Amino acid sequence: MMGLCRVYICAFDAALADARLALESARRTGDSHTEMRALAATGACLTLAGRYDEVSEVLSAALERARSLKARRFEAVILSACAELALVEGRPAEALSLVREGLAASEETSPGFAGPALFGLSALTEPTPEAQESALAAGESLLAKGAVSHSHFWFRRYAIEHALRLLDWDAAERHAEALLLRMAPEAVPYGTYVARRGQLLARIGRGAASESDVAELSELRFSAAAVGLRIDALGEALQR
Repeated sequence: MMGLCRVYICAFDAALADARLALESARRTGDSHTEMRALAATGACLTLAGRYDEVSEVLSAALERARSLKARRFEAVILSACAELALVEGRPAEALSLVREGLAASEETSPGFAGPALFGLSALTEPTPEAQESALAAGESLLAKGAVSHSHFWFRRYAIEHALRLLDWDAAERHAEALLLRMAPEAVPYGTYVARRGQLLARIGRGAASESDVAELSELRFSAAAVGLRIDALGEALQR
């Protein structure tokens, strides 16, 4: 799944085309496991990009395939994307149920694989501040124990949105800086988009932004859109 973040070094549409090519090949050869992974990759790419209008059928097919193969670890990953889709489409109760279902699957397999992402989403779906803070703490704990790389991207993305939603500029900056630190040995453009956006919105939110900050945010959005990334899509949905 780290590859899902690395692919943004190239144009998004090219990465998506690769995932779809893998899916076609898997179906042609009858390789069910590769088909599931290709569906999950396609769904994750579209979800990370905020292209929610394109992802519903892909995620449904991925979830059906994962369940038929009893691939609980991948089921947890797919459920997190399904939960995000439900959340942005205005179905918070369903999103919360999917998150909890995903966490149960994650606990059965390897919590560090999908658990941080699910706990980050839990912070966006749980109804009480106490439950939200508990979820964030649980996610950070899993990261500290050595979760796989993609979990850092997913968790920090959700944690930044949670902080921005609460106008907690310090927390937004902290999570953005943690993501940048994680990428210090090798910067990944997608993660840089997410982290830098969080930093700039926090700066603007507290009234400390310069004209160059505002211009940088505009350029960031433009360059992300040029490769198919709707980096504000989740945040905008949460504000509705």
